[in-house]
Amino acid sequence: MSKNKTQALVICGHGSSLNLYKKDFEITKKKIEREIQIDCFDCFIEKDRPSIKDCLEQVKNNGYDKIYFFPFVLFKGKHYKEDIEEKINFFSSNRQKIILVNQLSLQTDILPIIKKKIDLLKKKNHLNIFITFSSRSESPNLISELNRYTKNLGDFLKIRHIYPNFVGSEKYLLKQIEKFKEKKIFLIIHPVFLFKGYLFKKVVDSFNNLDPKTYHITTSLMNIKEVQNLVINKLKIFISRNNKFS
Repeated sequence: MSKNKTQALVICGHGSSLNLYKKDFEITKKKIEREIQIDCFDCFIEKDRPSIKDCLEQVKNNGYDKIYFFPFVLFKGKHYKEDIEEKINFFSSNRQKIILVNQLSLQTDILPIIKKKIDLLKKKNHLNIFITFSSRSESPNLISELNRYTKNLGDFLKIRHIYPNFVGSEKYLLKQIEKFKEKKIFLIIHPVFLFKGYLFKKVVDSFNNLDPKTYHITTSLMNIKEVQNLVINKLKIFISRNNKFS
């Protein structure tokens, strides 16, 4: 099937000071390009290049009639509103529409996949403790969403002890769970990040001093095949429906 040269897809990541993030992102981009039959571009909110502004200027100058924009973000915080929505509104026009594709939903998209993966990690005859980490934010919406996601997973997994956290609170968390030191515990640590950037690595490094047999850290979400397929199918369906009704 030949590509539709009148349309383009822009995928947007947060960006990171860790080179592994860009490599991780590039792998995802190539998988999407193989499946989505329109030209694909990438951009980043910060740290990496190109920026959203530079990318959208380039794509618009290429003359596409319709541009789809998919943000690889999990929470609708400050970056989503100020860096994504406002820039899309600024660059979009009647002649060249920029269409924002809905972000992934932790509750409806990610949770059904992750709960099956984590359920397999639970240790019999252990006190399983479930821990999540996300980037720090003062946004009440982000805090509420992380808490709800963690609680819903804990309920499904039948794990009583759950701890939603921001990156940077690892030492405080370890102090909290010291009260269980007399028990045979197993930590299931779930960094809620799409790619392996600086914050993901910081979480992983924080637990290096523990006995590896006492914990497991889940991989980044876009390194899970089911999540990769979910994203690709989401984009295919969205673009197909939009073309059908436009």
